[in-house]
Order: sequence, then structure tokens, then C-alpha cells
Amino acid sequence: MRATFMQRLLAYLVDIVVISVIVSIFTFSFDNSKLEEINTELNTAMNDLMTATSGGSEASELNMDEINQKITDLEYDYQKATVLQNSISVVIYILYFIVFQFLYKGQTLGKKLLKIRVVTKEEKQPTLGTFVIRGIIVEGILATFLSLIAIVVLSKDNYLTIYTWLSMLSSTFIVASALMVLYRKDRRGLHDMMAKTIVIKEEK
Repeated sequence: MRATFMQRLLAYLVDIVVISVIVSIFTFSFDNSKLEEINTELNTAMNDLMTATSGGSEASELNMDEINQKITDLEYDYQKATVLQNSISVVIYILYFIVFQFLYKGQTLGKKLLKIRVVTKEEKQPTLGTFVIRGIIVEGILATFLSLIAIVVLSKDNYLTIYTWLSMLSSTFIVASALMVLYRKDRRGLHDMMAKTIVIKEEK
């Protein structure tokens, strides 16, 4: 029996909670004062933008181009300041969704809880390479990894362009895969088809 869309979604949500806890454990001691400062400035800039676009009395005093540029600069500063945290997240995602899932025979903690498992189309144990294909695509590992490289080696403008495109492509792929799992009879997403896998319910 193929796993349902809801089973796969709930399993993924459980996994995201698990990942978030693990990442927090590894990063809780980091100095986040810089991030808090950037967030404060970003919130202020967003409020200024809302005031300007609402046509309020202060709109004439606000320069839309300057506000948008400030928001862009702050978002870049935020990404730059979180390189280490994002690098740690990528490593944890790889260990959890690729290595752990391979060693645990097609299951993460979320899949174990929902009693579903990743197998090949022949319902055999997938290889490590199979989980690499699934993980780097559906978990956004490849997009995040490329973004980390881009922010280190590219200028701000080039990085922001690459980051925007990577985010759009990753989001489009994930949405397309989710819709395919939801509506296809075989309940296979793009990542399932590329990795030649299916997700099944465990036998009771």
C-alpha cells in the first residue's frame, strides 16, 4: 500500500521539528546580537514600506527606492551573518535525511512514527545514492549549499540574483512534487521519479 499524502506531510512536519531542535542545540551558544539588530532594522524598514504603500500622510516623506534598497541590503546582511548557522543546518540535513534514513532502512523519525518507508519501485532497500538524490532535491539541500557558496564568492548583487532564482526553483520543485503526490494515482513526486522510489505503508 502506498503512503497517503497526509501521512507523508505529517512525517515531514515531524522531521522538521526534530531538525529544528537539533540545529538549536548546536547553535544556541552563538552570539545572535548582530542578527537581532538586523531584524530590528528590517522590521522598521518593512513598516516604512507599508506606510509608504498605504498612501498615508507620511508617504511623501519616504523614498520608495531607498526603502527597497535598504530592505535588500538588510536581507543580504542577514544571510551573510547566518552563513555558519546555515552551514551547520546543511550538514545536519545531510546526516538526517540522507545518512540516517539510509542506515534506518528508508525511515526518518517522522516516517517511523507514521509507519511509512521509502523503498525502490521493486520495494527493496534503496542505496545511499538514492537518498542523496531525494535529499538534495526535496529537502532543498542543493539550493542551500549553492546559496552558501554564492554568498562567499559572489558580489552582493550577483548573490541576490542567484539566491532569488535558487529559491524560486526550489520552491517550484517542492510544490510540484507535493501536488504530484496528492493527485497522481501512484503518489510519486518528482523526487520519487528521479530517484526511482516509492513511499509505502509498513505492514502491520
